[in-house]
Amino acid sequence: MLRSFLLLSLLISLPLSAQTRKHPAKPVGIVSPAPAVRADLPAASVKIDGLRAVMLGGNVDGPNGASTLSYRNYLKRVAAVLRDRGVKVDEVYSPTSSEKIRSTVKGAHFIFYAGHGIGSSDPPSYNGNITPAGMLVVDEVWTGEKDVNTWEPAPGAIVFYLGACFTAGNSGDDIGKIKDAEAKRRISVYSAPFFKKKFGGYYAAWSDSQAQSVMSQLFAGKTLGEAYALSGGEKDVFKSAHPLVAGNDLWYHRSNRGGGYAFDFSFVGKPASTLAGLFKSNTDTNPTTNTDINPNKPDANIEPTPPDVEPTQPQISAERAREYGMLMIAAIYDGKDQEALSYLKSGADTSVRHSGWTPLMLATYYERPVVVQALIKYKADLNANLDGWTALGLANAYDKTAIAQMLKVAGARTDRALPGNKPGVPAKPR
Repeated sequence: MLRSFLLLSLLISLPLSAQTRKHPAKPVGIVSPAPAVRADLPAASVKIDGLRAVMLGGNVDGPNGASTLSYRNYLKRVAAVLRDRGVKVDEVYSPTSSEKIRSTVKGAHFIFYAGHGIGSSDPPSYNGNITPAGMLVVDEVWTGEKDVNTWEPAPGAIVFYLGACFTAGNSGDDIGKIKDAEAKRRISVYSAPFFKKKFGGYYAAWSDSQAQSVMSQLFAGKTLGEAYALSGGEKDVFKSAHPLVAGNDLWYHRSNRGGGYAFDFSFVGKPASTLAGLFKSNTDTNPTTNTDINPNKPDANIEPTPPDVEPTQPQISAERAREYGMLMIAAIYDGKDQEALSYLKSGADTSVRHSGWTPLMLATYYERPVVVQALIKYKADLNANLDGWTALGLANAYDKTAIAQMLKVAGARTDRALPGNKPGVPAKPR
């Protein structure tokens, strides 16, 4: 049973003076079904004592403005779902202070924020020069990355943004004006500071009903990734590796709003993590679920890892590691496998990039299976992303069948590449 659709107005804000923040000319937002009653949500099967959540309500149009109160109600509805599941909830609404926020989030397992985010009235002018993790709590309190760096939440904490511009991709007035690459960049920049503080999950949505659904699914025993997919529709989920936080995924929804695509729901984290894994031991030991892994063994014609390649590297300076990484790339271009392996064994940085291409991508393109196998052995990032293309995606696109099989067995993913032609390999570095 679903009640009438809920319209959440997305409001833009700029990280400048209070006078530059304004609402869009016409309210825009997601129309999303919400449960008629909380009983319609899945029943809880996970019980963890001592969990605590913090609701941070921002100043949208004045401390007692209609939009501010509306956003506050979004938080109160989510708070009710959490209290039903035994979570202690603290609510902090504007006006407040950075010190109050810092003290309240200390030890918290869930942090929700509803209000202004970072937006732009002219999206094409956005070039990434924003305050990561920004949230406008009151005109005088702008909480950004530096503030998040001082927070001390519970290890593995989950942060959830509601209606904040850029956190899920779009801002209020740029629906249909941005594409996947820009949406992913915004989500990645916004979420990265939290994972530097060892957060376990990041969600952003335009609808509080999606937040209610995610939380209830998590307490029903679903993984972080399952809770996201079930709350927004699996068919609309685009999955990729996080470009700034190694070992974590970045997922987003791209839905058609008639006038163009809207990016209105996002997730960052390890999809296979669970509440029990995050909070009972405060460490995530669950392996990442990967539907692209092929359980079959590699083709017999793939050469094994050379015996002189060891799984560890000597400790050298970052500058020297980068130098060796670029020399390794040059050796890959020249087909000098043993030379490439010698740089790898000497401490080459496997994440170095040449025109966006990693050594693994280049070794895949030039079909150097011995080098690919060694890079896998040395824990190179299998899912590093180049405009939507991973090494496995390139292997499939360029018919490198044997290497594709090798990458699949190692756990690599095929991210959904952006529309357009497959990338051409860059010229050899000089």
